[in-house]
Amino acid sequence: MKNWVFTNEQLEDGVQVILSKSIDDGSIMHWEPVATKLRGYDAALFRQEITARHKSTNHCTGSAILPLQKPLSYQERIWLGWEERKGTSPFGPNYTRPATEQLIKDLLPLIAAYQEFHLHKLVVGKPDWRRIRHNDSGFYMPDPFARLFLATPQIELPAGLSSCRPPESYYGAQPTLESDIFYLGLSLYVIISGKLPYELENSWPTRALLKGDIIPLTYHCQEISPELSNLITQMLVAKKHERPSIDHVKNVWEESINCNDCLASPTQKVVNLRKYRRRNQKIWLKKSLFNPFSYLLLLALIGFGFGTLLMRNWVQNPVTPKQIAARFYETCSNPLQIESFAQNGIARDIYEARVHRTRLIAELLSRPIIEVQKLSVLSETDHFALIEAKVTWWRWVDGSWQPNQSTEIISLERRNNRWQITKRLQQDVNKM
Repeated sequence: MKNWVFTNEQLEDGVQVILSKSIDDGSIMHWEPVATKLRGYDAALFRQEITARHKSTNHCTGSAILPLQKPLSYQERIWLGWEERKGTSPFGPNYTRPATEQLIKDLLPLIAAYQEFHLHKLVVGKPDWRRIRHNDSGFYMPDPFARLFLATPQIELPAGLSSCRPPESYYGAQPTLESDIFYLGLSLYVIISGKLPYELENSWPTRALLKGDIIPLTYHCQEISPELSNLITQMLVAKKHERPSIDHVKNVWEESINCNDCLASPTQKVVNLRKYRRRNQKIWLKKSLFNPFSYLLLLALIGFGFGTLLMRNWVQNPVTPKQIAARFYETCSNPLQIESFAQNGIARDIYEARVHRTRLIAELLSRPIIEVQKLSVLSETDHFALIEAKVTWWRWVDGSWQPNQSTEIISLERRNNRWQITKRLQQDVNKM
């Protein structure tokens, strides 16, 4: 057991972190608290699994996949740790992307780490993309074995990346060395291009992922060589037995670096650019022809044409302000229609039916009935009109209908070639 000297807690990307320095060998460790509350059997099982993982990966010292330390109890909390290395997230806002050639070289240590894990028949699992870092030595990440027990760093990933997983996992397959190849290919693709290798449908890549419809890396990065682009495409194929081994991936990657063949030639860049433009055109045509909004636009144009014809007919036979006022009072004079129960409603709750009818009758009695005696046009211009209406209102008062005569002024205004009532005034009210 090492003797540690701990620093105070600090925040890194929204996650609590402490650092420790070993008094024995001077090594510095990075610790994060377990975010999941574990008690009893679950806590013991968690410690057992992490300890077993530590023993199986402890030989990977210096690897780009940092092995986990044994769980640490400190300040009444359980902490998980790994070797401290300073670096920048490739998905963070402060990341400066290096040249493509340097980026390819810096990814080699990560590929070599996967090879070391696979040499000992160890499955890496789904990468903890938010904890991948980049420094002068290349890309590295902590062992993602315990990522589900840790808090999520506040780093925004490319849209749809968190939803990507090997196609075989959708059918219940457990993580294997082949699924590691898929995840590694996905990491290489996203780090180099900053994009996903799939078309998103409602922010989800599932349909294209299961079909194996992969966008070539040269579509997003015309500088990369076709050989490396094809290699990453092979790593992402839907059928896991068709994916290359990690030894083949490392050999091709290393050979392209040693032979200065990791970048596309000027001629290949032109070819890649032409493919990029052709794919853009196909995508645009596909979206234009099969997008529902295209049909909506077509229907809107047809509707606009019919609307124009109807408008012309309406202009030839315009509705006058006096007719608008007459329609208003006609609407007011219509009595409320009471909905009756159907014959099969006899078996319903009698009390509920009585309450329903009582409420409707009360609503009917509270509404006055109107009779229009005379409508007169007081003034009318192209945009404003005044209509005088002599009406009789019948109201239910003290158990009988009481008539009230009144003179009302209706003010109308023409808006968008249509008359609209803007104001209604009562001049006098006389009881009969």
